[in-house]
Amino acid sequence: MGAASTPAAPPAPRPSSPTRVLRNPSYRNLFSAAAASQLGAAVFVVTVAWVVYHETGSALDITYVGVASVVPGVAVGLLAGVLADRYNRRTLMIISDSIRAITLTLFTVYLATVGFRLSVVLAVVVVVYGFTATFNPASSAILPRMMPGEDLEDANGLLTATGQGTQVIGSAAGGLILAFAGSVPGFAVNALTYVLSAIFLTQIASSVGATVRAPSTPTSPHSFSSDLREGIGYIRDHLPLLEVVLGAIPVNFLASMTFSFLVVYNAKILTDNTSEFAFLVAGIAGGVALGAVAVGRLRARRFAGPSLAIGIAVAGGLVVGLALSHEFLVSLALVVAIGAVTGFINTVYVATLQIIVPNAVLGRVLSVQQVGGLVATPVGIILGGLVITALGVQFDFLVAGIALVVNGLALIPLKGIWNLRVQ
Repeated sequence: MGAASTPAAPPAPRPSSPTRVLRNPSYRNLFSAAAASQLGAAVFVVTVAWVVYHETGSALDITYVGVASVVPGVAVGLLAGVLADRYNRRTLMIISDSIRAITLTLFTVYLATVGFRLSVVLAVVVVVYGFTATFNPASSAILPRMMPGEDLEDANGLLTATGQGTQVIGSAAGGLILAFAGSVPGFAVNALTYVLSAIFLTQIASSVGATVRAPSTPTSPHSFSSDLREGIGYIRDHLPLLEVVLGAIPVNFLASMTFSFLVVYNAKILTDNTSEFAFLVAGIAGGVALGAVAVGRLRARRFAGPSLAIGIAVAGGLVVGLALSHEFLVSLALVVAIGAVTGFINTVYVATLQIIVPNAVLGRVLSVQQVGGLVATPVGIILGGLVITALGVQFDFLVAGIALVVNGLALIPLKGIWNLRVQ
């Protein structure tokens, strides 16, 4: 008889640190690309808002910038989801980064040689955010090809936290660049960061970016419209996803009435100080980072739907506090808290979708969700600009905050919201 077999030792417990996902080389490059591009994007946001408002002195012109940043997401968002499920996702991301880098480089030269012109700024914003809308579904849909399901919360949380952390740095840097060097270097920095992002993405294996058709999907090519209908049909047939998409419409509408006008809030309610405005923008990003990291630690996908509804109500209460605040430090604490709630609910939602939605349709589901959330945003920005012009920024923030509280409380009892969870 042979020797008795020795029982296999139990597997070693997985390390608890969320940074363990960085051991994956593909994820490491995606992480680096996100950090680079978010750094420059934060400089861009601060620089555009400040330059437009202080060149024109008009809240309505800030409205135009806000609309220009949102309309591309609505216009190309659904198409972007189809592209992300049809073609190599890594390639789409590299192309998007390259076009954004070229556009900002040309704009930097124009601004330095010709000067400020609102129509040119708006055109640049449209191009940059249009290709951001193309980039985002591919970026989210590629992640499950890199990571096992149990790591997706930490992977998403670390991506979001690092991206927002670099936005904190970028926002502060944007304020300093504006104060000491002007707007041109800020746009040049953003162009460079998109170049760096594209370089990191080329280090990801092309096979990771390849899309995978579901076994039931015919091998013959589909039309774009049929692919799009498949993504919309998936959401329609799954009540939790449908209720979240519909619930996001008023949330984004109300949020756009406020945070698109943070530069006006700073000028009219606080001190109109460049550095303080940059810190407010940075505070939101820092809060998002904190909230995103908490998702993996709490395994929040177990209560994804309820956390969305409750988080919306809490965020609304914080916006009301922001409307009533006249002190910079109080306002800074409030925007950090708003960011934390936002980062938490967004990260848990995306991680939950990546687990429950088949990867073959994930890009389309994410893009439909994105467009559904953005569809009312231009109207919210326009209404916010009109309300601020007529009644003041404090009134605008107060009404939007109260409405967010009501909206969040209305979502709590919905059946689909309660059923959006993964054990």
